[in-house]
Amino acid sequence: MTTPPDPNTQAILLLTAPLRAGASRVASEPLSLGEYNALALALHENGRTPSDLLGRDAQALLDRCRGALDGERLRALLARGFALAQAWDEWQARGIWVVSRAESRYPKRLRDRLERSAPPVLFGCGELTLGERGGLAIVGSRSATDDDLAFARANGALAASAGRVVVSGGARGVDTAAMQGALDAGGSVVGVLADGLARAAVDRSHRDAMQSGRLLLLSTADPAAAEAATDRLPRRRFATTPSGLGRSIGWGPPARRPRPQPTGCRVVASRRPRQASAAPLAGALRPPESSRRATILRPTDPMRASTSASRCSATA
Repeated sequence: MTTPPDPNTQAILLLTAPLRAGASRVASEPLSLGEYNALALALHENGRTPSDLLGRDAQALLDRCRGALDGERLRALLARGFALAQAWDEWQARGIWVVSRAESRYPKRLRDRLERSAPPVLFGCGELTLGERGGLAIVGSRSATDDDLAFARANGALAASAGRVVVSGGARGVDTAAMQGALDAGGSVVGVLADGLARAAVDRSHRDAMQSGRLLLLSTADPAAAEAATDRLPRRRFATTPSGLGRSIGWGPPARRPRPQPTGCRVVASRRPRQASAAPLAGALRPPESSRRATILRPTDPMRASTSASRCSATA
């Protein structure tokens, strides 16, 4: 028997999630973050909540609160109850839970720091409270050298020995190596995935860590999404900037690096990471020779900081 969603979360899912597990295609485009924020603000100003959009006076409420949003589009999204029921059953069967900004258990760290930029809905599996502890975010190249991977694993283990939660993106290469290094050392890990949560939730390699409460996998993308490239920037942003889940380090090979473009970051070191920001732990490790030219960036505005390059390091 599955547990039904919170009424507000149900409405937010209908408005913002593609619900790929429950339907072969999306009839109407789900609301973007900005569109949902505008609707949520209008509901708040009228003393109402998202769940009221599923009530008897939903039509009148939509007419008052939709603003520039197309009414037919909103009605089509809210009418996807059967698709949501199918998706919900599949998520629960895989141990995936859903939490929305309307719920008190939504990670306070994200709600307070990202404010209106916080994702309306988080999908996850594992111990949700790990997201409240902060930690050290380690991100890097998918095409890393053996030295880079060894350095990532060692820093993950070092963070675990210092009692820090390791936060990473779960991508192959440096991200996965850092997470595995921390888990192998008995530490705790938060993996912020761009996609594929449904697959990761049943991965045998995650089972023991999840059962022992040492692993949390989070995603803002539909769990059934195979690839959500457009989600990678906000995903890395709330995982690794000072406004997200933890302080971060990053590195990558310098070869064939394009000329940097304006990103809202300013360069504070251009040849090798400073020990204080690259690995703020006792006994911090030195990065491998192949990575010492990695550029360290400090965001002038955390919401505009570029986190897509593996050489970008946003420090608190």
